[in-house]
Amino acid sequence: MMKAQDKASKERLSTMRAEASPATAPSIVAGWHFLSVDASADDDALPIRPVASEDGPSVVYHPDLCPISMIENPTAAMLWLPMALTHITHVLLAESAIADDGIGAFTSPRWEEFRLQASRAMSMEWHEIVAATRRDGVELTADNMTSALFVETGIQAAIARRMTGAPSLRLV
Repeated sequence: MMKAQDKASKERLSTMRAEASPATAPSIVAGWHFLSVDASADDDALPIRPVASEDGPSVVYHPDLCPISMIENPTAAMLWLPMALTHITHVLLAESAIADDGIGAFTSPRWEEFRLQASRAMSMEWHEIVAATRRDGVELTADNMTSALFVETGIQAAIARRMTGAPSLRLV
């Protein structure tokens, strides 16, 4: 029974990735099809800014103040990515906690993939994460989710390998 569920889950994830793939995805977040990383066209934009829009989670950067080489830099990614994830998870969980359906406005395929990845990383179903958010608060649950996404998905280890000169960011 579990193998059938795992297979169905993998097939669903594959379909979502095809629908959710953002136009831009630097190699530093390879495999995270739910996260878009985009240059801002606004001259007054912040150097880097996480965004939780209805379309999906994004990181928007000012190409003059924070060029793509900085986004791709593994040392910098160890700093900006967890902070971006913290903001994005905070917004998502705040919305989910007050929504009757536990999801709210964030229903796009990229958000669906984000929730699936977060559930896997935390070893919890989404409704359990929402219950924990309602019980323990947004701040604590967002911190736990950020840590799980950054560590348990393997992206922290992949970035660390990149820091040592390894060419691959293959997620485990």
